[in-house]
Amino acid sequence: MKKYVPFVLLVLFLGIVTFAAYPEKTLNAQYIPTAPQVKTLIASSGNQAASTCNATLPASTTGATNFLTGFTVTSLGATAATTVQVTITGTGSATTPTWVYPVAAGVTTANATLTVTFPHPIPASANNTAITVTMPTLGSGNTNAAIVAYGFQQ
Repeated sequence: MKKYVPFVLLVLFLGIVTFAAYPEKTLNAQYIPTAPQVKTLIASSGNQAASTCNATLPASTTGATNFLTGFTVTSLGATAATTVQVTITGTGSATTPTWVYPVAAGVTTANATLTVTFPHPIPASANNTAITVTMPTLGSGNTNAAIVAYGFQQ
């Protein structure tokens, strides 16, 4: 038992020296970084029958910028097969981003779902600017079409 006394004393001494060398630090609130305010946005065109679909991330009223992170298009077919163009407006892009969306013949036939997720959020062209994802009518006989756009304001 006596042979352990020097070892125990050494451990206690090193522990005291360690605590004295590295006292607990308190953080001053003024130096704690805060995350910028981010507001999640989800916009839907609602169900549209043979008419244009628009899903709009609304413009900010506080000077924030909209960012589009992606969108999804779902629909049923129309009387005749065709293709339409899904577009995005309100971004700073020099050209209008466009996707071709095929429409099946048959009013109860489900069209393929188009889901686009951007690797980096797409900013609006300026603060307080809405971003809109638009799809024109799918044609006669179409009973269901919808767009959901998602992103955030910062």
